[in-house]
Amino acid sequence: MYRRLITLGVLAAVPALAGSAHALAPVTGTLSKSGYTVIAISSGTGRTAEATRRGRTFTVKSPGAKMTLQLVSPRGSYAGTIVVGRKGARAIVGVKAGARLGMVKVLAGYGKPTTPLAARYIDASRTAKANSAGVPVGARSFGLTRTTVKEMSRETQGVPGPPAPPAPGGQPGPGGAGTANAGADPDQDGVPNGVDIDANGNGIIDANDPAAPQVAGFRTFTNLFVNLAETVNANAEPGSTTRIDAMMVRDQELVFLAVPTGATLDGNGLTWLSPGGTGQILPPGGQPGGTTLPFPDCCLHGGYGRISGTSQSAGNGTEFRIFPRAGSTQLRSGDTMVMRVPDGSAVKEIPGAIGFVFNTVPAVRSWSAGSRSATITYPVAANGTGARRETPFLLDASSLAVTFTVWRPQRSAIPAAGEPTGFMDIGHLKYQIQLPTPPGATAGAGATGPVQCGQSTLSTTDPNLVADTRGDVGALVDQANDHAADPAGTLSFTFDLGACITAKGGSTTAGHDAFLLHLEAMTPSGGDHANQDLYFKIV
Repeated sequence: MYRRLITLGVLAAVPALAGSAHALAPVTGTLSKSGYTVIAISSGTGRTAEATRRGRTFTVKSPGAKMTLQLVSPRGSYAGTIVVGRKGARAIVGVKAGARLGMVKVLAGYGKPTTPLAARYIDASRTAKANSAGVPVGARSFGLTRTTVKEMSRETQGVPGPPAPPAPGGQPGPGGAGTANAGADPDQDGVPNGVDIDANGNGIIDANDPAAPQVAGFRTFTNLFVNLAETVNANAEPGSTTRIDAMMVRDQELVFLAVPTGATLDGNGLTWLSPGGTGQILPPGGQPGGTTLPFPDCCLHGGYGRISGTSQSAGNGTEFRIFPRAGSTQLRSGDTMVMRVPDGSAVKEIPGAIGFVFNTVPAVRSWSAGSRSATITYPVAANGTGARRETPFLLDASSLAVTFTVWRPQRSAIPAAGEPTGFMDIGHLKYQIQLPTPPGATAGAGATGPVQCGQSTLSTTDPNLVADTRGDVGALVDQANDHAADPAGTLSFTFDLGACITAKGGSTTAGHDAFLLHLEAMTPSGGDHANQDLYFKIV
């Protein structure tokens, strides 16, 4: 039985322990629609338990004395909180162990018992801000909403303990100051931290927000790396949804971090995580571009796909990588899954919700260096200028300060969060230029240390860009918020290629082979990456 629940870019996640509260009576009810899943998240500990179902009737072991109940749709998307009452202008979302909900009507973005729940089963202290109809303000938007909470202390966020561990790339993870209680709801939007894609309610998706609380549990990020000829960007090609989906299917990779031994993954009906679906993984030791295996079909264990030790991993062996082979309507914000981890005789259940995925990559609109320049028209042919080592852009040795004008990458819009339909330009990303192999470098040069150069190689007068002072490599941070895709909205900066080549032990003289530059957009924590590859040659 496959259901759904998830975050990408980076994944918001919740620690859960099935069977940890056996002395507490279960919560029961019947849903008005079939195919939905109910997940209980303890208000006190963040432990969770996923309901078992017989048709539309569900039973869920109480993970604590008080909890909230979350719905997941048949397609694996977060579908909101079950509301059990009103308290003035607020919705009551707290439920006590043993509650008998009876018939629960599944509505757009939330659920509600058709008859009043007995008072002894209601936790009236757990409420959410609601609209005039009593619907929590985070309903339908997966928690992406700007709240009116003026201040949230570390205590209300549930962020005790030591600093969070560094994220990939060496940067602090979201929040950076501890681990948030997955069952808490600091922005009071009705969506608990574990499945809230904007847990602090500042209107920025947590995967792209260094101020967001770090929720305990598993995390994900996405990689989308393409060359110039494969590049699709909604601003470069308005109305390019078909090509965007084709690029996502071909090139996108989703990575799970800190995968515990023996972990399996319940895709909750997601097309790319269900038997017979589209997901593919590399076999152990497999190489990119090589033979892949269907997931979860390749690796079923106890009815779920095993993600521990089944695919290519990082050096510490705790990553799981999957190629979803899914487009923008099959892989998106709010997709939800549950990781199941053996814990003695019990099983930890760890749900999380995808914040966003890169639907496109950053795209160079134009570049200039001295008397050389180019304005790129998309789509670019497979052998187009800049797309291959044999057909590079040309630079003069005397003018190696390259000014780039680029379009931001995009994600799918979330209309319920007040966003227009279509695609959104992603703000708050870091931009870098990578030079993996400098021209004229001796064998092995550039292979050690970061592929980027220092901050001094990047400069800008763009009002939206500021230098990143937190890392040890050059980067510029976009200050703009996410906004509707806009072909007129570009970013501009100058990269001192000559200084970068010299610092890496290469040669800035003419005559060497063409070389590759990666234009990289990444989330502040260094997790999600979207890269465009371009070839240049000094003549």
